[in-house]
Amino acid sequence: MEELRKLVEELERKQEEKSIIEKLQKINAMILTKCMLKVDDSYILYPTEVEAYFYKDPEFKDECVHCNELQRGASDRFGKLYFHRKGKDSEIRFYNYAGIDVCLSLDKSYYLGILIRNAYINDGAQICGPSKLVWEVVDHICYEDNIKKLSQDHKVKICKLEDQLVLMQTDAKDKRIINPIFVTHRKGITKGDYIDSPLRSFIELKQEHADVKKEKILLEYFKKENINVTEDLVVDILGYKSKAILDSFIKN
Repeated sequence: MEELRKLVEELERKQEEKSIIEKLQKINAMILTKCMLKVDDSYILYPTEVEAYFYKDPEFKDECVHCNELQRGASDRFGKLYFHRKGKDSEIRFYNYAGIDVCLSLDKSYYLGILIRNAYINDGAQICGPSKLVWEVVDHICYEDNIKKLSQDHKVKICKLEDQLVLMQTDAKDKRIINPIFVTHRKGITKGDYIDSPLRSFIELKQEHADVKKEKILLEYFKKENINVTEDLVVDILGYKSKAILDSFIKN
């Protein structure tokens, strides 16, 4: 966790936009490869897709950040969860536009949260989508199945979870395959200066990733990294042979 804290501390310093985006990508990568979220002893999330949300005036004013008080603060918020609210009030989103961030802010002068889009639960199935992940977590902590609407008791249990430190170094049960880390723009962003910024990161291209053009992203990755492309490599990463990718490299 010390390495992650140092990255966050670097964000606190005044710097250019390009440098901030690069550091946010590094933070995403650490969450995907070195961290887990321990809800309790029997329920651990291993993220496979994340998005970074950072707001610091004047350096990086991302209008898509909720700017909720739970997304900033002193070190007592670092490594804790934030369940998405409607704007700045305390009403937790549950059915539509739900999501869970892991908060990384170390100072009250900015907001920093990493949205968990996809994750393995324990060492089992992958959950794809922020809302589905919220539903699964809430069902678990409330000891109920298929909760449709939050009661006051449900909300109390969510707030109690938000007070717990959940971010930890990953363990031996981690089944994530650490192949290339891919980046693209965040999903559903329609406002602000960072619509096309590469702040969405994911691993395991074979798995489900909503609204991801897998062949295009893999092709861009190969070209950027100047990798010697073979059919076996494409199949290993993508899960199938892509004629479009192989033809692109044969022609060049």
